[in-house]
Amino acid sequence: MLKKQMMTTTVVIMTAFFLVAGCGPKADPVMVEKVNSFFGAQSNDTYKGGKTYTPVQPAVGQFVIHGNTEKNGKRSVTRTAIVGREAGGWILETYTVDEFSEACTRMLLQGLENIYKPGGLDNLDIIWVKIKDENGQIQTIEGPAMAMVRGFYKKALQSFDMSAISGQATGGDITVPAGTFTNTFRADSEVKIMGMTFRSESWIHGKVPVNGMVKSITDGGKITSVLLDFGDSGVKACF
Repeated sequence: MLKKQMMTTTVVIMTAFFLVAGCGPKADPVMVEKVNSFFGAQSNDTYKGGKTYTPVQPAVGQFVIHGNTEKNGKRSVTRTAIVGREAGGWILETYTVDEFSEACTRMLLQGLENIYKPGGLDNLDIIWVKIKDENGQIQTIEGPAMAMVRGFYKKALQSFDMSAISGQATGGDITVPAGTFTNTFRADSEVKIMGMTFRSESWIHGKVPVNGMVKSITDGGKITSVLLDFGDSGVKACF
């Protein structure tokens, strides 16, 4: 069982590497259409922010959808949602789709409600990870295998580190497909994944649930992420 879990972990890490590197097969028209459908969202709503940042406390049903555009024009979508509770923790589901494929991952996170306090990701523990493959099969990483890759998955949750906004100047008003957000707060962060360092500047707003992110620019414009939609209900879970 452990061997199978470790093999699954290796596949996940390698998949992440190829996504980061921009490699992949010929674009699938069905996947391209899915990506385009998400990017078609547009709202004229305005959300006012305060002088201080107060995050939305986690609740089942909350979701955010971000559209990601690479410098070469390639686009992808990431939907992050809180889909349930278990063992005092929160089940976080991440669905991604690009022009080649789609994938879905769930994590059981303990301490998510404390992640906004000083310490950031140190307040968070990942109990298990479940991955749905292209054939609909679900693999689970837990126990000893989870201990081996916990650090990797924590780094993938860098956008949840709200402590990074401490002492940062306000980011002004930001308009994205999900609407206009006034008085945003800016957070600068750096994360290392598989030997590569990624530096991002993000704009955060107190009306946005889950991770609060309205916009993010990585490595000076290599990838730009914008909020396409958000809410507290209505998302259809992957599994």
